[in-house]
Amino acid sequence: MADDLLKLDGFCADYGKGDIVRDVSFALEAGTLTALFGPNGSGKSTLLRGLAGRIETAGRAQLAGKNLLKMRARRRERMVSYLPQHCDVTFSVPVREVVYMGFRPSMHALSRPNRAMRAEAERALAFFGLEGRADDDFIDLSGGQRQRALLARVMVRHAPLALLDEPDTALDPEGRALVLARIREMVREGRAAGLICMHDINYAVRACDRIIVMAHGRVTGDLCLDDASPDDLQAVLESAYGPLALERRGGRYFITPAAQE
Repeated sequence: MADDLLKLDGFCADYGKGDIVRDVSFALEAGTLTALFGPNGSGKSTLLRGLAGRIETAGRAQLAGKNLLKMRARRRERMVSYLPQHCDVTFSVPVREVVYMGFRPSMHALSRPNRAMRAEAERALAFFGLEGRADDDFIDLSGGQRQRALLARVMVRHAPLALLDEPDTALDPEGRALVLARIREMVREGRAAGLICMHDINYAVRACDRIIVMAHGRVTGDLCLDDASPDDLQAVLESAYGPLALERRGGRYFITPAAQE
């Protein structure tokens, strides 16, 4: 489609010891947020690392009509914003400086953020509920607050592709719902394509446009959530997790192993 930003065709990724992600093909549209589901070890994080250029890859990947796999590192950083599962800032630094890292691919090595960038960083922190925390030490924040600061870093980069590996794990239920809503808003307003690893189907149904399911390094299911029924959800999840029972009670889904006959 004309609005496809990312197109994968036979994409593979590994750590130099044989493919972990194999023959993955799908496309992500501009302005949409897609949840990536699958059991532990299914290749979700490996897929994101490969797209971010952190590990070896093969196959085809086009981003905004350009060959993603042949981009130079600096250009790729401008085009792809990646939030890893484990925090990549482990040192004492003001929160504002963490957000400024989002501007780095577009700046000269020794330059500092200008006035417009500084104002944008403040707005991004407020967008994720951290107004007034710019001068705080990043390592003194709670786990959930750190995730919000890192998401503000993603926001200011304005990359067409956002790869988010379980950004909601350190958040309480209220904070998770808020942050996922903000992520969805960020992706839609920026006309980006968002790919987010998740585990809770309830939050995916609320925040995402689509679910892609993986197992054993391959895509096993793909579902648009606009008109998806519980039966549709059950079928696509079973493609990776095996037989299960999916019930909806009080507006929430409950997943349990299928009863044995």
